[in-house]
Amino acid sequence: MQVLKEDIRGRILAVAEQQFGQKGYSKTSMREIAGAVGVGVGNIYNYFRSKDELFHEVVYPVLYAMEAMLQEHHGIR
Repeated sequence: MQVLKEDIRGRILAVAEQQFGQKGYSKTSMREIAGAVGVGVGNIYNYFRSKDELFHEVVYPVLYAMEAMLQEHHGIR
């Protein structure tokens, strides 16, 4: 059974979020993320050019959501 690319990408993001949250950026490795997802480390680079890009994809949606909540709470538009 072939796994869809979006499924793999989503799993990478979910595992990366967990790893970054538990260990922080510097102690999280692409190899550990790949192992937890069940793909080769090289395969992650088909989805994300670097650890920095992966971190950005994990963190920025949260930051944008927090910013929106703060703006709504303080009446800023």
